[in-house]
Amino acid sequence: MVLNEKRLRELIQNRAFLLFVAVVAIPALVQLLFILRFGVNVVYCDQWNFVPIIDKWYSGSLTISDLISQDAEHRYFFPRIVMLILALVTHYNTVAEMIVSWIILILTTLIILRIYVRSQGISVPSALGFLPVTLFLFNFRQHENILWGWQISYYLAILFFILALFLIERSGQSGLSFCMALVCAVLSSFSAFFGLFTWVVCFIFLLILQRKKELILAWGLAGIITFLLYFWQWQKPVGNPVFFPVASHPLQGALFFFLNVGAPLSYLYRYALLSGLVILCLCGMVLWISRKEGLIRKHAPWISLLLFSLLTSGAILIGRGGLGDGTALWSRYTTVTVLGVIGMYLMYLDIFRSCRAEKPVYSCIFILVAVLVMAGALSGYIGGVQEGENLRIQRVNASEAILDYKTQPLVLPEMNLFADPEFIPGQVQKLDKYHLSVFYRPGL
Repeated sequence: MVLNEKRLRELIQNRAFLLFVAVVAIPALVQLLFILRFGVNVVYCDQWNFVPIIDKWYSGSLTISDLISQDAEHRYFFPRIVMLILALVTHYNTVAEMIVSWIILILTTLIILRIYVRSQGISVPSALGFLPVTLFLFNFRQHENILWGWQISYYLAILFFILALFLIERSGQSGLSFCMALVCAVLSSFSAFFGLFTWVVCFIFLLILQRKKELILAWGLAGIITFLLYFWQWQKPVGNPVFFPVASHPLQGALFFFLNVGAPLSYLYRYALLSGLVILCLCGMVLWISRKEGLIRKHAPWISLLLFSLLTSGAILIGRGGLGDGTALWSRYTTVTVLGVIGMYLMYLDIFRSCRAEKPVYSCIFILVAVLVMAGALSGYIGGVQEGENLRIQRVNASEAILDYKTQPLVLPEMNLFADPEFIPGQVQKLDKYHLSVFYRPGL
């Protein structure tokens, strides 16, 4: 009888493990097919700023200052190193960058899954409960970043933030884990601007976990040093909108913020606005319930995801709010703001599993959240296919225009973003010179 029960548990765990594999693998493979179907090997928009770095590498004049230099609000030090290596290996095939971003996202998902399994265990219900997480992480609502190799910076910043959380959670067992978390926070900071929030969020994470004061002080000091280094000789980006004055336009700022928070759930203005309002209300409620039920410490990783997302939305408001409300719905930002939806959902899921027997009202709230999340995920997949096709057509046309630059005037949608009218044509000549991107022909 004992052997039968043991065998039964093994079968259940094996089934649950296979279900976890399917829950991660299927959405990931669907996104890979999306890349292979709609990805086009062509330099686009901000990627033109990277061509001079490749040129300096080939000419032997590349310096550390070039790699860490400011680009808009960001310092893409580590992404530039990754992209340079890829450019040299693949002759600057931008589809290869998309696939590397996809691999980074898989690693991020596996780390989130590891944190999730620690608290929820391995079972069929817990595997099914993780499905909305993967549906959002690999969702086509992020089509802009999925099909733009330049955004490898976003995926790296998020990966190192999640890894820092994971290592801090383990730091009670090993001082080495804490040191590695410090390194990850630096890597995140110099991957994208919002990576700086890793220091703020993880500081709060340490306080919630009640780690030793020495560790908290060390984290705070390292964060201050990183901020000082990041903003050393930092200048307001030329050509960017004036920072949005939240104090003088609070209603307009609130509207932008709600739209940005709700953008992962909808492409449409009115539904994104409504979703943002609902999400913020649900977030306030879940934090209150977690505190009431004594689950704050258990929910610390998911609270961290929520804080990271909200801080990023605030930064987007200040940095891009001047461009208008439509900017809040840009696909590129949903790669970060989706973390807030995931964090909120996972807190409600744990409350549902922990307290549903004593308080049925929690079950009703969880059902509402699950329906909202699944509807948003479905919307992202459906709308993303058309957006992917639109981008593919645009990039194919751009590729043809670049190839014909010697015989026809070069006209690209992104050319009006650069003050120097000769900037992009000059970079096209460099690509041609080194046989990179669209100019690479194997065997020639």
